[in-house]
Amino acid sequence: LPICHGANERRPVTIKEFQRRALNIQGVYLPDVLDILKEIFNVSSVDVIIDGDKELDSRSIEILDRLNKKEPSAYIIGHIQFAGMTIKVNPNVLIPRMETEELVLNLCETIDFSNKKILDLCCGSGCIGLSIAKRFPSSTVILSDISKEAINVAEENKRINDINNATFVVSDFLESIKDKFDYIISNPPYIPEGTKTETSYEPDLALFSGIDGLDSYRKIINKLPFVLKEKGEAFFEIEDGREDDLLSIVDRQGIYKGIIKKDLANKARFMYLKKKIS
Repeated sequence: LPICHGANERRPVTIKEFQRRALNIQGVYLPDVLDILKEIFNVSSVDVIIDGDKELDSRSIEILDRLNKKEPSAYIIGHIQFAGMTIKVNPNVLIPRMETEELVLNLCETIDFSNKKILDLCCGSGCIGLSIAKRFPSSTVILSDISKEAINVAEENKRINDINNATFVVSDFLESIKDKFDYIISNPPYIPEGTKTETSYEPDLALFSGIDGLDSYRKIINKLPFVLKEKGEAFFEIEDGREDDLLSIVDRQGIYKGIIKKDLANKARFMYLKKKIS
């Protein structure tokens, strides 16, 4: 009997059974399951209701195994939708969050990036810089990351989205950046070393930054005067609750003024910097 049961467990499952088993896994939610069904099996949310007894192919068991091992659904699917673009993701890059998309959309609505030079620092998948490049084809966008593997993903996303005005640099923060920019946008690592995170699949390089999580900001902010034009501005994604610490770093550097912006959930998630008026 146990052998037969095990064999049955490995057989492809129906749509309805896949959804039930996936939702029984801790941390897996209905939108994740519906996305997997749609993107991998071409099963719509309507199909789930009217055709739930249809059997999926053998990938269904492999995917349930991967979900059980806490692999994010975005990595299983292999891409996400971000600001109207398809962005490839894999374990070499952080999965873009809603807050990052909110930052990009807000900036694109309030700033005319036409004919401007922009740096997407710690670019990961390239979602920030490529979104701006796509919307403002006369802009010049450079995307930079310490990880060559991340740059490879960002370059593929450039091709996927048919973008022509973006180039790439491998750099440890601003170490290899020689140009000056009108705007710098960054979602740097900001989790304190040793902190337990929700997933072990995302790259440590994109997550952790020193004992207090703020080393990345110190390195970037201290070098901003060398890479930001006189009237240039910088925009950062930040962690809610760290705004006072970050503003202290800005104040100690002394050249820029920091402004904290809240996201749609009323959390302090963004920091805007511009040079103080003399």
